[in-house]
Order: sequence, then structure tokens, then C-alpha cells
Amino acid sequence: MTVAGAKLTISNVSHAYAGVPALADVSFDVPAGDLTALLGPSGCGKTTLLRIIAGFFRQTQGSVLVNGAPIDDLPAAKRNVGIVFQNYALFPHLDVARNVGYGLRAQGAKGPMVEARIDEMLRLVKMAKFANRLPGELSGGQQQRVALARALAVSPRIVLLDEPFSALDKALRLDMQIEVKSLLRQSGVTSIIVTHDQEEALSMADRIVVLNQGQIEQIGGPSELYDTPRSLFVNTFIGHVNVIEGRLLGREGSALAIDVAGVGRITVPTDKKYPPGQVLTVTVRPENLVPDPQGPFAGTVRQILPLGPVDVIEVVLPGGTALKVSLPHAVGGVTLAPGAALSLAVRDPAGCGVFSTASAPQTA
Repeated sequence: MTVAGAKLTISNVSHAYAGVPALADVSFDVPAGDLTALLGPSGCGKTTLLRIIAGFFRQTQGSVLVNGAPIDDLPAAKRNVGIVFQNYALFPHLDVARNVGYGLRAQGAKGPMVEARIDEMLRLVKMAKFANRLPGELSGGQQQRVALARALAVSPRIVLLDEPFSALDKALRLDMQIEVKSLLRQSGVTSIIVTHDQEEALSMADRIVVLNQGQIEQIGGPSELYDTPRSLFVNTFIGHVNVIEGRLLGREGSALAIDVAGVGRITVPTDKKYPPGQVLTVTVRPENLVPDPQGPFAGTVRQILPLGPVDVIEVVLPGGTALKVSLPHAVGGVTLAPGAALSLAVRDPAGCGVFSTASAPQTA
């Protein structure tokens, strides 16, 4: 089964509830066949934008276009957009086959064509042998497959997924992320997934639109957002990061020399420019720290968290700053204990971020 995906364009969309802004001049494109994630904390506007695309309500300003044509005046039923809801929204009194065929029959389709399409979709999501079961007789993962089959059955130009994995346990969630991504790839449909889960967005999406307080913070691929965030918000929201405050001493070649309380002078490569004396925030990922007897970050182990494939060690510096270092798990466990002295160094200084909350940085 192949569905022709459509290009989606969000053009200067703003929306307010009773005068309170929820979205502010949001613009971006989703190429045909791509899977884009709308990522951000609760209240950032991602679900509002999803509902605007679906046609559940009209935005205050701006336009939604599909293949270059505005769809703002089309009701939800005429937009040819499939939706997988957070709670799947399956009809409890209809069996799996009739749930999958509901949208087709609502569009007026009848006869053998409907049955053939239902069979095709159930085979696609590996649910053919459950065709006669009711939703209440299925697991969460099985219900999700049925909801996806129902959304794809009507050959939508765009599929919207609203927090589709939030009701699943962690082990099943990863399996379903892999499976759903594969199904969407196979179908060729343009897809948008709304999530507050950073790992979900990173693992599933071709591109991620990071929203904060109704505005776009950054748009990019998973690696780009993780490795080169443009703002402190993106850096701290996507993945785990250590945040260290210091004062700029000056520039040394291609790096900034920064004085960190309780640590001393560190250098961070960057082309950002700030005036000497500026208070800066330096960020470093836990996996970018390594034990080093000569390392500048000398502190005391406060706690150790074994997380399966990695061990996270929290080290408290003399100034009170706590750093987390992520190390591959060794057979037999970590030999360190709380209270032990441990010095850390940065593995790759180019992987550190530098930000200022006082003013926007300039680049050379």
C-alpha cells in the first residue's frame, strides 16, 4: 500500500484563547512524505497547532496550506487528514474490522472495495487475525495499531498523531515507535507527531519543530538539535545537560576563556561574541564528561544511578554545582561509592554550549 503524501505549509499562524496567545506567528513546511515532530512542554501550543491543522477550529491569523492550496475554509471532514488520538478513540461496540472501515463508510464507500481495503490495512498492521475482536479485548499496542490502520484506511494526505505512545509502558513504547515509524514510511504519508517526550521525537522524526510559549525555538533534524542547539531552552529541553555558570574573561583564539566559581578557568570553542565580564551559561552533556585525575571539575561523588547500559554518577563541585557524568556500564558495577573524590574533564570541548540570558549572542 502506498499513499501519496502532501506538502504541508504552516504560514504565519497565530491563535489566542479569550485574548491569551497560544501561538504567535508560527511558520514552517513539512515536505511530502516526511515525519515531523512538534516538540515542547505542556502549554507550548503544539496541540493547538495540531487541532488547527485537523480543522477542529480556525486559527486567529495565518493560513494552513496543503500542496500550496489553503484549506482554512474546509471543515475537518473534507481535509483528508487522518488522526490517531492519544486515547486511540476506538468505538468500543464495533469490532476491529468495523473500526478500521468506519471512515471509509462515512465517506460513502460500500461493498467489496471496503472489505478489501479493511483486509489490506489489517495485514499492514499485523492485526488480521484480530478482525472480529472488540477494542476492550486488545492490548494497548494492538489498539494503537488499529487506530493507525483506521487513519490510513481513507488514504489521507496527512496523518496527525497526538501523543500516540503516552498510554503505553516504556518497553512497549519503544517497540511501537519502531513499528509505527516503519508503517508510516511504508505508506509514504506525510506525518506530524505531537509529543512532549524528547526521546520519542529524536527517535521517530525526520525533523523536529521545538515550540516554547507559542513560538518556534528551532527547527532541525534530531542530530542538529542535539549537537548544535541555538538556545539554552533547546539545549536543556532536548537530552540531559549539565549547566555551569561562569564569567567571561576574554577570547583566546577560537575559544572563550570563562572563570567558573569553585573550578577556575575553562575554555570553550565558539564563534559567539560577548563582552568581557559577561555572565555566561556553559552546558556540557553527561556523556561528554570523563573521569580524569587532572580534570578541572574536581568534586565528590554524591550518588550513583545504575541505568542498565549506562551508569550516571552525580559529582558535587566545591561551589555546590552538581554535575552528572554518564559512563558505559561495566560488568560488576561501578567501583566508586558516595563520598569518593572524582575529577572530571570534558571529552570534546567543541560539544559544549555557551549561552547568555542577558543578551542574544552575535556570531562572527
